[in-house]
Formats: sequence, C-alpha cells, structure tokens
Amino acid sequence: MGELIIRSETEDDYFEAEAVIRLAFWNAFRPGCFEHYLLHFLRSDRDYLPDLSFVAEKNGYLEGGVYSSKAYLDIDEGLSKEIMTFGPVGVEPSFQKEGIGTLLIQKVIAGAIEKKIKGIVLVGSPEYYKRFGFVPASEYGFLMDDGTTSPYLLTLELEKGFFPSVGRARIRWCAALSEVPDPFDLHEFDKSFPHLDKQILPGQLE
Repeated sequence: MGELIIRSETEDDYFEAEAVIRLAFWNAFRPGCFEHYLLHFLRSDRDYLPDLSFVAEKNGYLEGGVYSSKAYLDIDEGLSKEIMTFGPVGVEPSFQKEGIGTLLIQKVIAGAIEKKIKGIVLVGSPEYYKRFGFVPASEYGFLMDDGTTSPYLLTLELEKGFFPSVGRARIRWCAALSEVPDPFDLHEFDKSFPHLDKQILPGQLE
C-alpha cells in the first residue's frame, strides 16, 4: 500500500503538482478551472511561502497539495498587519474522502504556529473549515479586498487577542492570487496538460 508522506514541494514536483490541482478543481466552481494556473505563478510571487507549502505523496505519486502565501490586513492607508493564507489546496479526485486534505491543512496550521504567524485568512466553505477552528471574518469586522462582506471569508486566530487588536480591516492577497487569468493565456497554458472536457454543472459559481 505504501505510506502517505506530507513533505515540502521540490522543483521536480511542479508539473505533477499543477496537474493534481487541475484535476481537483476541474469543473468544480466553473467550467474548467484556473487554480493550477494561479499556482504556477504563485511560486514566483514575492509573498509565496514555500516553507508552508506541502504535497502529499504515496508510492512515488502526488495525491494532493497545499500552497501558502502572505496576506495582509489593511487597516488604514499605509498601515497593515501581515498574516497568511493558504490555497489552492486540493486532492486528486480518486484519492478524495481519505483524509488527505485534512492532513495537509493540519500540517499548514501547525507550521504557521511554529513560525509564530499571528493569523490565517482564506476563502472557503464555512462548514468544512470550522473543523479546524476557522470562523467568519465578519466576527472581527474584516472585509474582502473590495470592501464587501462574504460568508466564505474565514479566519483563524493563532495568537490570542491579535485579531480584536487590529480592528476593522480589509484583506489584501498577494498579487498572484488577486489577478483573474486572461482566458487566452489560460487556454495556452492548459495545452501542457491532458485534455479535459469543460462542463457546466449544477452548483458551479460561474
């Protein structure tokens, strides 16, 4: 059977890791996906956190991955507090429901605590992430980068009292996670991977 290993990603993993994320998100939120494309550019972003980015490997094959970067709580113009986010995080469909995603997220949270990061913010399912202690960002008065609220904007305080001390703030993501890919560039990038059919499915966001 082999042992599942959660380890840091190496450069040799890049293509396979992007392929895994592509399969994990394909047709989930929109026809096709672009999370693998974001990952490709995230690694060269100055806010990327390679020490808090991990892959799940078993029998020499990657089954999932999670990727972290700095995020910021913008309080006033010119004043911000540094925290972190993680995403994309995904597991290849044939290995889902085996607890791999949970292990990856637990690894990231433990690593963030070890590095004394004060808090984590992300956009995700409230029902899924509450098992890790995440709560709606609105509890602290945090807003999306465009100033709106969202039930999917979630936070996890790692240093007790840090979030209340910040006050009302907007979340700012790193550049690689803030830009919507150009459709043509995404199409060209996808040519590197095996063909998958794009489908419009119930429950997609777009």
